[in-house]
Amino acid sequence: VTERHERDSQMRTELALAQGILDSLPSQTVLLDSHGRIAAVNQTWLDTWTASTDEPQPTWVGMDYLAACQGPAETSDAEEIDDIIRGIEAVLNGHAASYALDYECWSGESQRWFHLHVVPQTGGAGAVVTHTDITARKRAETDLSHAATHDSLTGLPNRTGLTQALQASLTRYDGSKPLALIYLDLDGFKPINDKFGHAAGDAALLALRDVLTPCVRDVDVLARLGGEEFAMLLPETNSAGAERVAERLRARLAALRIPYERHEIAVTVSIGVASFPDDALKHNEVFIKACEALYRAKVSGRNKACLAREEKMVTKTSHYTQGQLLGLRRLA
Repeated sequence: VTERHERDSQMRTELALAQGILDSLPSQTVLLDSHGRIAAVNQTWLDTWTASTDEPQPTWVGMDYLAACQGPAETSDAEEIDDIIRGIEAVLNGHAASYALDYECWSGESQRWFHLHVVPQTGGAGAVVTHTDITARKRAETDLSHAATHDSLTGLPNRTGLTQALQASLTRYDGSKPLALIYLDLDGFKPINDKFGHAAGDAALLALRDVLTPCVRDVDVLARLGGEEFAMLLPETNSAGAERVAERLRARLAALRIPYERHEIAVTVSIGVASFPDDALKHNEVFIKACEALYRAKVSGRNKACLAREEKMVTKTSHYTQGQLLGLRRLA
């Protein structure tokens, strides 16, 4: 009896030690037996359940983990859940050394991300399943990705974002549908900065964004390319349609008065319009053709819209060098 008592006491001590180690893990952790039933869960698992629902804690030990995965899904993709179940089964059956997956999880309006990792138990049948909260990392990745493709002042896509959208549109339509690019440059931006200060210049850029945004359809992309340059990508729009949009934008901005402190700032824009496939066959050619048309709008008096196709009706002296195209800001 004494020997049995000592064995039982030692077993309880070992189990308590194992549970203590399990509870020290920061990730939600579940131990599964060879049949996929829950043998133990850690404190983080219990705390996460308590924080996420008002329902009482289930009796976890003995629960069929794989069956529970097939119940009401927190993940939004049923196919993803099937992949998770197959991955866990592969580890349990010895067909895989491990399984890992990043998955999205919603709790009410709150979106979170977790990293699932499954490995066999050391020295015994079954598996160790961990769910590590990687929401902060995912949000940081999203923020970095957004910052790489968006302008910090206006929140609009930047040149990189517009280029990606243009390439995607050209690939999607493959020349079967027209596409237009409107290139806008704010006239007289440097004098605004010089006279009223850079805060006034920022106010002018934001006002320009606010006027342009209501003119954008769901399929369109409005971007700030840098400085006082903006562009609007118009899928499924031919040259004539883009010309009408450009003239409407020009007129709206010419009538705009931007209140700044005790002043009203008047602005105008010069616009270049190019279309695919009429004026160009590649995304970089669309940019160049629109920029050339914008340059002509600048040198011919500003506050006007010029079309790339109009270039065919002018002499060769109107073909501009790269240096001239880069000199747009000096013409502002």
